[in-house]
Amino acid sequence: MAKWSAYGPLADGTLADDDTLLVRDISDTTLAATGTQKEYTGAGIKTTLALQGTKTATAANDFTAGKVGFLAAAGTMTLANADAEATTKGLLGMASEAILGEASGVFVLYGFVTVTGHGYTGPELFLSDTADGEMEDDPSNLTVGNYMRFIGYVWDANTILFCPSSTWGEVQE
Repeated sequence: MAKWSAYGPLADGTLADDDTLLVRDISDTTLAATGTQKEYTGAGIKTTLALQGTKTATAANDFTAGKVGFLAAAGTMTLANADAEATTKGLLGMASEAILGEASGVFVLYGFVTVTGHGYTGPELFLSDTADGEMEDDPSNLTVGNYMRFIGYVWDANTILFCPSSTWGEVQE
């Protein structure tokens, strides 16, 4: 276990779960004036960072980990597909686990998602024109009238970096 601050790096360059990070919070005028530091554990920081870029929402359909949904007008996540502009544009999220329709679950809006044995070779991933929230690693499979939207990268055989572009376009001849 080590204690460290911004004044010097950890010896091995990594933050272990039992390490403590000392932080001087300059937004807290009491702490800034006294020079007091807050202590955060490595495990606590990792948990906080892992939850960034996620949103708990109700699924309109059944989702498995790695399926992509869009935020529908009803406020639910609905399986996305590149067949129509309405199901391609707007806020996208990737299911981080299996979520039954009408149940609440965690959707990643930006970040790493474990999708064991996903089978994509990438490196880039696009929204697919299937109606079940699938991804496509070969955008040439999209046809005229489909909508193309970049949604992330293959990180490794079991991990996807979900980072959808805010732009999309209709496939033309």
